[in-house]
Amino acid sequence: MCDPIYNAFDIGLPFPDEKNTELVRTETKLKIYRDPAYNTSKELIKSNAFDIIQKFFDTSNNKLGSILNLSQLSQERKDKQ
Repeated sequence: MCDPIYNAFDIGLPFPDEKNTELVRTETKLKIYRDPAYNTSKELIKSNAFDIIQKFFDTSNNKLGSILNLSQLSQERKDKQ
C-alpha cells in the first residue's frame, strides 16, 4: 500500500554573494540549450533532459527536508552526452 504523499520542488540558485531568499526561488529558471555544433535532435535532448530531471527528483532518491545538489544534476546531464 502506498501512502499518498505529494512532493513539490522549486529550484533556487543564488549567486555567491547573494542571500538565499524567496526571490531567488522565484527568479531562478532552468534553461536547456542545444549546442549548434552537435547534430542531436531537439526531441532526443528533451527526452534525455526529462529522464535526468525525473530521476534526480524521484522520491526514492531523496528524503523529506533534504537539500539537493544541483551540481549533481548538471553533471548527470554532461555524463549523458
